[in-house]
Amino acid sequence: MNNNKPQTVFLNNCYRIFNLRTAAKIARVLHKDKEAQQWEKQADVSSAAIHAKFYNADDHSYSDKSMSNLAAALLGEVMPQDLKPLIMKRLENEILVVHKGHINVGITGGAMLFKVLRDAGRDDLIYAMTSQTDYPSWGYMKANGATTIWEMWEKDLPGHSLLHSSYLYPGAWYIDGVAGIKRDPQAPGFQRFIVRPPLLTATQMEWAKANIESPAGLIKTAWKRTGNQLTMNINVPPNCTAILQLQENETKNVTDKSNHIKDLGLKDGFRSFELTSGNHIIKTEKI
Repeated sequence: MNNNKPQTVFLNNCYRIFNLRTAAKIARVLHKDKEAQQWEKQADVSSAAIHAKFYNADDHSYSDKSMSNLAAALLGEVMPQDLKPLIMKRLENEILVVHKGHINVGITGGAMLFKVLRDAGRDDLIYAMTSQTDYPSWGYMKANGATTIWEMWEKDLPGHSLLHSSYLYPGAWYIDGVAGIKRDPQAPGFQRFIVRPPLLTATQMEWAKANIESPAGLIKTAWKRTGNQLTMNINVPPNCTAILQLQENETKNVTDKSNHIKDLGLKDGFRSFELTSGNHIIKTEKI
């Protein structure tokens, strides 16, 4: 896209690698192992080449060190796995420290950024960017009388569309972040899905509720934080299973009014619970 500047070449190649990895996943599902192996190999070879060329070891960034290029690198998983936490930490610093909680990307980089943060469960970073009211932000548009989303972050630019599809990517976060309804990559069609309340404090967000018409049926979630207590109402469609994921420090006195809940144990900082079909009213407290 746009030009052949180093940062553009890097971003485009990261997206190409993301597509190769996605194609390989699709091939695996379709039992086309030969194609999957070919595309996985292409992705790995390309990743090694662009990591070697564009990685800045001094601060764990890529190319021009921008928010867009950090997001592109994480989207394509172009780094060795042991560097991934360091790249994510560098992105966190870029958002919270360098840009004081503001977004600093365009249309394409922003889509990559929000997908990376949603997949990583970084509700805190998305909240930081979506809650700003000064430039650049969605709140800045609203504060300046916008009733639709602008083409650019700036106000009153010549030829600037005031009704555009530029910055729509927070929309998906309302479902899989705020509402906490997440697709399980190992289960097609939401026959099994994940519910994880957003990793935010009660002062940031007190409650949310949402419905989604999934291929398997109507899923409903509602949650509310009051002091140290979290209350959830989760509706699981017939013949489906939900996996509720709670932070380890938020699993004191877990109760479910339906009594159809199974503790699956602790993994990656979350305690998981299996919920069967039906309506679940769950209460828990911080440890």
